[in-house]
Amino acid sequence: MRRGSITRHILAENETRYRDLANAGANVFWETDTEQRLSYISGETQALYGQEPNQLIGKTLAELCKHDPNISFPWLEYEAALAYQQPINNLTFKLKLTSKDIKIFLLNGKPVFDKHGLYIGYRGISKEITEEHLLSKKLAYQAAYDELTGLINRSSFNEKLKTYVQQSQQQAVSGFLCFLDLDRFKLVNDTAGHLIGDAMLAEVATVIKRCTTHQDIVGRLGGDEFGLILPNKSLSDAQQLCETVIAQVDSYRFHWNQRLFNVGVSIGMVPITGALNDTELLSKADLSCYKAKEAGRGRVYVANLNDDELFNEEQQMGYIANVAQAIEQNQFYLAKQVIAPIGQQNSHKHYEILIRYRDEQGKTIPPNLFIPAAEKHSVITIIDQWVLKTVFERYQQYFPEGDTVVSINLSGLSLSNDEFVNRVKELLLSSQVNPRNICFEITETAAISQLSRALEFIREMKAIGVRFALDDFGSGASSFGYLKNLPVDYLKIDGSLVVNIVKQPTDRAIVESINAIAHLMNMKTVAEFVEDAEIHAVLEEIGVDFVQGYGIGKPQPCE
Repeated sequence: MRRGSITRHILAENETRYRDLANAGANVFWETDTEQRLSYISGETQALYGQEPNQLIGKTLAELCKHDPNISFPWLEYEAALAYQQPINNLTFKLKLTSKDIKIFLLNGKPVFDKHGLYIGYRGISKEITEEHLLSKKLAYQAAYDELTGLINRSSFNEKLKTYVQQSQQQAVSGFLCFLDLDRFKLVNDTAGHLIGDAMLAEVATVIKRCTTHQDIVGRLGGDEFGLILPNKSLSDAQQLCETVIAQVDSYRFHWNQRLFNVGVSIGMVPITGALNDTELLSKADLSCYKAKEAGRGRVYVANLNDDELFNEEQQMGYIANVAQAIEQNQFYLAKQVIAPIGQQNSHKHYEILIRYRDEQGKTIPPNLFIPAAEKHSVITIIDQWVLKTVFERYQQYFPEGDTVVSINLSGLSLSNDEFVNRVKELLLSSQVNPRNICFEITETAAISQLSRALEFIREMKAIGVRFALDDFGSGASSFGYLKNLPVDYLKIDGSLVVNIVKQPTDRAIVESINAIAHLMNMKTVAEFVEDAEIHAVLEEIGVDFVQGYGIGKPQPCE
């Protein structure tokens, strides 16, 4: 009977022991007595202790490892846990091998008490976790750092910015946030390829990093954009550092295939004062960088947080942040404005299609507040395509009288997009609209900047009957020389020359010249901004063919 009781006790003890072993996934399983001497040990002990399990019985972990220079062990944490009979949780220690490789182990243990609650020692495991540890470190590195440049990535940069902003709010510390965007980098990618572009990016990142101090935080935000946090710096010191970055990047040359490439950098800088959160600061810095580019690139633009112009830029970006969603939610809608003939009967009605936008509160936003932002951020082609598709599909609904000429504006970016040009042909030829009733308006600036592409598009479209108008002529660096090469049907005289034509002899003379040259080239002329009868009368004297403006007819929603 006594033997059976002992057997059951041993079985129960072993069951508890092996349950702990199975749950822990041990390489080495061990138990100690109240003096921390090993009373039981099994498993792969050679790798760590250089001895078989039976040789280790009666020894303490300190006797085995504490004076071994190849073992790095957190003794203070271990001994503190033993002193208070607390669990030993995930103590990591390292063993340096003769090959100079490092093995990493994890130690876990818990105090053991008998059925009377008396402490009788520890039971625990140690297991090798070298691969898991290295993988964990690798994953942690990949999660925090940019693989190409070795700088922290956008996510880590945002976290550090958020932390610094919180410090600035609590401790009244100050500093600056900078948004850096490389100039002319696209040229490297387009001419040498992305692999060479990546190699250059990595070197430029090193150039930028060398300009900073150990306190400064540099990160790659994506593409050719970088972020820089400058803690505890005065405005002059921060500007000087940015000027150094600009100079160093500008002087850097990348050598490839017997060619030299160089880029520049534009920087937007905003003060970290605690007034704005991290997201708002990054948005302001990004907008400031665009300002630096607009001012000529290769410079620093220091934001004034009270600057209305910067606020307007931010507002414009908000309007076009999600164009696809705005289209789906019917925030864009179309209006039409009549283009009327002067002093002659014309059986064809003519309208210009105008796009309008409602914000989320239902307020109508004028085009001058969202079109420039849409062009700047390369989403204007999506808008142009939606306008075309909508007009072609609803032409009969908008113009039930039929045989109406409709002018539709196209941006320069759309003209340079081959996919868009092909889509225009598909939409037009698959619609029920007579191509002769479509007139595409392109601006003088867009036509000149994309001259060869514009000419090709005009010729292709005119071959199927589409008409063209050159819009805003006279608003920029106008050149009559370009008119000889642009086979357009209408020349629209910019409203800035028309609005004061009654009182300004110079404006009248310019309009007369434009009208005369256009007629010599067999183009019809359209005057914009015709606000009253006096302007209309002067234009009729000059011989302009068509007029458009609030004095002729205000824009009306297409229905």
